[in-house]
Amino acid sequence: ASNMPVRTSALSALAAAENNKVKVKEELDATREERDETQERAEFLDTMVPPLEEMRRVLKAEVLNAKRALVEARLPSKIVDDATCPFQYTEGSYEDNSNRVLWDEGKLQIMSLADGVEWLQAKHAQELLDAVKKDP
Repeated sequence: ASNMPVRTSALSALAAAENNKVKVKEELDATREERDETQERAEFLDTMVPPLEEMRRVLKAEVLNAKRALVEARLPSKIVDDATCPFQYTEGSYEDNSNRVLWDEGKLQIMSLADGVEWLQAKHAQELLDAVKKDP
């Protein structure tokens, strides 16, 4: 009879160890599944991010070229600091913390490229009207 509590205690410990082993295996399986999902996501991102980043660079260059062309066409422009400048107009600002933007003097705000093109079209149309009025 004195051997019985030791045996019960040993069986309880063995059952607890087996139960713990099952929990550890479940946690290990869940960790492996999470690892596999993370690796798959990383591989997916590795295939998607570089082409998207290249597209972003190309688009940014096109936007900056269009902005420069509109500035050269004498659209109103203004130099603003980095905090005020929209992302699409930022370039080389690490040198002086400023960027040239298209500026709507009437609304006192930065113009989009589309607004700049509309402004240029309106200016050109007005110049044509003025020329027709001068020389009928």
